[in-house]
Amino acid sequence: MGGTGPSILVVDDDWDERRFIAALLYEAGFGVLAMAADDGALAALGDRQFAAAVVALPNGEGGAFLRRARRRQPGLKGLIITDRAAMRLVDEDCATLIKRPFDPRQLLGGVFALVLREEEHPSATGHGHAAAEFGIAAAKLVCLQNRRAAAAAAGASRLAQELSRQISETAALHHTLAVVP
Repeated sequence: MGGTGPSILVVDDDWDERRFIAALLYEAGFGVLAMAADDGALAALGDRQFAAAVVALPNGEGGAFLRRARRRQPGLKGLIITDRAAMRLVDEDCATLIKRPFDPRQLLGGVFALVLREEEHPSATGHGHAAAEFGIAAAKLVCLQNRRAAAAAAGASRLAQELSRQISETAALHHTLAVVP
């Protein structure tokens, strides 16, 4: 089930990468709006509230975009994906940083960590405990599914079966949390 959790703004000028990130977050349960870094992305911040932004722009431009975005939505949490060479150009205290090439699990973990840090900015997300539990269950599902696929590929059938059992339990919890108002 995708798209029912906290809203995430994805800003990336690379269409393929933007689509990949948006699909990954959507499948993990987030509501996603994915756009190129233009005035439309900034305007979206005036139209709705986002729990966080994932910004993947070249040459350290992610930090500058996030600072402009925070003028429109103060307290916006951000995750910046950047190249190693541009790391020095990004103001490290402005966001969580992930270096390219990134592992999808690292990206999901970073977004979940940002969204679940409600105690830092309680009014920033507007999502309660149920949304946090929903997000944790979604992240756990993705991790378990990846581990099961790796176990199956390695021929570890007992481990794959145990992971399948855990996936069933977590999917049931995730479904229960999805239907809670």
